[in-house]
Amino acid sequence: MLDSSADGWISCQNQLPAPEKWVLVYCSYGDMKVCFLSQRREWDDGDFYNDVHGVTHWMPLPPVPRESTNEPWQLGAKED
Repeated sequence: MLDSSADGWISCQNQLPAPEKWVLVYCSYGDMKVCFLSQRREWDDGDFYNDVHGVTHWMPLPPVPRESTNEPWQLGAKED
């Protein structure tokens, strides 16, 4: 069971995210998924199956990484 006092987690009993906004959710059976709340107020992970159930908490997704000048093959390479 998720500690509801953990930083960033919002109880679905207290607040739901805006519709169509992608968030990270925690389900009562211990699974975490990235999904959104549809206009019909159903959790949807975009895979055409209605398989997101028991959502108890959610949190906003972190921002995407900032643009980097390093290409993946250059990571760890020493600079001159």
